[in-house]
Amino acid sequence: LEVYDGTTGRLAGGSPEVLIAPRGWVQFEGVLAQLGLAQGYVRVVRTQGVDGLTAYGVVNDGATPGSGTDDGSFVPFSVR
Repeated sequence: LEVYDGTTGRLAGGSPEVLIAPRGWVQFEGVLAQLGLAQGYVRVVRTQGVDGLTAYGVVNDGATPGSGTDDGSFVPFSVR
């Protein structure tokens, strides 16, 4: 993952490279919060392989657990 600051548009950080097995599943939590970002966006980057890859994000309402409705909004990604 490449994580960008939503205010400046600059790369703020990323995740370690993760190898996902066929039909595997990986979940990242608190991606923006871990970098101290109030807003931002994430770019999913394929580093190897050619098989299909599906990715999505969920944005929960509220700055902290219990401070909003806790309704998750589904955010689809396109990975090429």
